[in-house]
Amino acid sequence: MQVVSANDFFQHFSETDCFYVGFLKMRGSWVPLCALKDPQESTALDMIYVSRLYDPMAALTSAYAEKVSGVEQTFVQFLMPNEIRNLVDRYGLHFVAQIAEEEGAGCGCGCGCGG
Repeated sequence: MQVVSANDFFQHFSETDCFYVGFLKMRGSWVPLCALKDPQESTALDMIYVSRLYDPMAALTSAYAEKVSGVEQTFVQFLMPNEIRNLVDRYGLHFVAQIAEEEGAGCGCGCGCGG
């Protein structure tokens, strides 16, 4: 998994590059799959996950849904960088974590542990 600042992510990719983003439905509302970049330092969700491939993002989204109570539904959407930027701005996120193909396997958390 590669974690970069949101600004670096958007500078690195063109508007034609697309990524899969996972969404969770909780209490009737859809929210993007986000996490704490550093749980020891962060007090609020500050990182969004993206993937070039569908399967790793679907696996990660499903794994989070199983661990988080109250998740009613999940889905994965193919988004352009400007759409991802809208999510980053709307939810006050500062980092983007791009997961690799093999990181969607294993324990399903996206950490790449293979467990």
